Amino acid sequence: MTDAHEVSSEGTVKEMAVDETDRIIISFLQRDSRTPAAEIAKRLGLSETTVRNRIRKLADSSVIKRFTVNLDLAKLGKGITALVMINTTRGQQAISQELNTISEAVEVYSVTGEFDYVLKVICENPTELEKIIEKIRNRTSVERTTTFVVLSTIKEGGIIPVTSKQITF
Repeated sequence: MTDAHEVSSEGTVKEMAVDETDRIIISFLQRDSRTPAAEIAKRLGLSETTVRNRIRKLADSSVIKRFTVNLDLAKLGKGITALVMINTTRGQQAISQELNTISEAVEVYSVTGEFDYVLKVICENPTELEKIIEKIRNRTSVERTTTFVVLSTIKEGGIIPVTSKQITF
């Protein structure tokens, strides 16, 4: 079991144990966050109320941070995905906050190795990408950027294995 934090009705934080049943429920929700609790309950041999309560507790304790959808970006006019690598000169805390404000940067990572940060940027076209890169380069502590434009996506949004049990969806 793994411990997570749960907020009690009194507003205090307490430890919440994540057991194998929770992990299986999480696996179903990773595949499709709209999977009905009734369907998960039937597959696990539990009551629907039990599954709903477990999902609520997982969300309340931030084990499940949010329920989301997987978008077809091309159909939304967002045809460019790029990875922007950034080297900084100083002020990592300040630049972290600045990079977090770039709306086109859907993911921002502080990393080890040759670069200090990696941003996953989604935008409409090369012209927009160029403007975003310039916006990043204009930050005072950005020394250099290197950009990789994604030609095709091989795998994205994979299901993170959280249970040792084999689950058939």
